[in-house]
Amino acid sequence: MFRKLMTASTPTTPNPSADEDRVLVAKARRGDEDAFRALVEKHLARVVGVARAYTRRRSDAEDIAQETWWKVWRKLDTFREGASFTAWLYRVTINCASDWVELRSNRRHTDIEEFERLPVADDTVSPLTGMAKAEFAKAVRDAIAELPEPFRSSIVLREIEGLSYEEISEITDVPIGTVESRIFRARSRLKAVLEARGLRP
Repeated sequence: MFRKLMTASTPTTPNPSADEDRVLVAKARRGDEDAFRALVEKHLARVVGVARAYTRRRSDAEDIAQETWWKVWRKLDTFREGASFTAWLYRVTINCASDWVELRSNRRHTDIEEFERLPVADDTVSPLTGMAKAEFAKAVRDAIAELPEPFRSSIVLREIEGLSYEEISEITDVPIGTVESRIFRARSRLKAVLEARGLRP
């Protein structure tokens, strides 16, 4: 079921209804595959979008998305009734993407302690603001992929998914102040990396 959905054209990013999600989750928990398929189709774009920030190839992002939905199906019984399905889905997606990177990438990443000591650039403007998406998409994606966790997931949720600090705080289970700090560091580092490569946001 997952592979068939992954090979279909990716829909535009949805604006999900929490009430509708709760109904679909309840049905899926009872084994209703049609309800689960509806959840996949509804949220597919956001899962692939987050996964895409962790890998340079779309096929790899689709593999991550497939693994994410497999875990969601298996763990539906652990989803807390009344909680935000979207927030839970983001957490599962980020965990799957992080695991994928750890297992398949031999690339060296700067660890968090070293990252915290890196100099930061002026953060008056988001590094993604005003960039020509077609021209800079790959450079931005590569730069994001080089960020260590939890900075990478924070910037993905903020700049790519467009979530509020409050939403990111709920998803990552850290205080809003921590979210703000992570995003500040990630933005600054992205800006510095892009400028070092001759790309000015």
